[in-house]
Amino acid sequence: MLADSDEWQTMVSHHTQLLQQQVSEVWLGGFSTGANLATSEALNNDDVSGLLLFSPAIVPESAMTHLLPVANLFSNWLDQEAPDGNYTRYGSLTTNGATQYYYTTRQVRQQLADSTYDKPVLMALSADDSVVDSEAVKTLFEQRFSNPASKLFWFGKTTEPTDPRIEILTSHLPQQRISNFSHMSLLFAANNPFYGRNGSHRICENGQTEAAEQACPNSNDLWYSNWGYQEANKVHARLTWNPYFDRLVSGIETVTAADQQASR
Repeated sequence: MLADSDEWQTMVSHHTQLLQQQVSEVWLGGFSTGANLATSEALNNDDVSGLLLFSPAIVPESAMTHLLPVANLFSNWLDQEAPDGNYTRYGSLTTNGATQYYYTTRQVRQQLADSTYDKPVLMALSADDSVVDSEAVKTLFEQRFSNPASKLFWFGKTTEPTDPRIEILTSHLPQQRISNFSHMSLLFAANNPFYGRNGSHRICENGQTEAAEQACPNSNDLWYSNWGYQEANKVHARLTWNPYFDRLVSGIETVTAADQQASR
């Protein structure tokens, strides 16, 4: 029997309740789909103190995701790839998994349409995310996450925000051969032994031309970007670390500390 998003949500709720029995303050954090599940739980559980959301996939970048439930009736796989030595994630994607992701986006957007979330939130988004409609999620942050202590780190270009809780950090860092930030890069420090700048794993399958992907593993002038970014005369691997990682950690500390001060 295939897992579904209701089971995912039930498991998040179950373990949140177990944790709340052991400690006095619980924050929920999530990356991508996990951020959707964490947000849904927090909207239903007033005892959650706040949220830490990294590349929250609340609004998909693709306009075709609503067709995933139909595709799931006819196909088991959206993408199948040979193992590439990456022990942290699967290279292949089942149609059912993608469909259940879509259901989490529908659920959390419906909840946010009906209410605002007034606890502190730390959110981090890449403007060039190939999975998430980042501008739409930024708008949700401005309109539906109302706590004044909340913080959004926005990596990349955007229109000048009117919300003082948004901090813009440039994602074009030519001195580090970084063209822009990827969906996954926000979570990892530059010194991460697996995903960092000098880490042991490099993601060369990055939506480039076949020639670029073949050149990637041995390139002495490799650039880094989100999936699908291309630029003439440059070979791009996936950016898998965050040059602002320490700044992000500091932001987490500030947001969580603000909640503790408010509760005194």
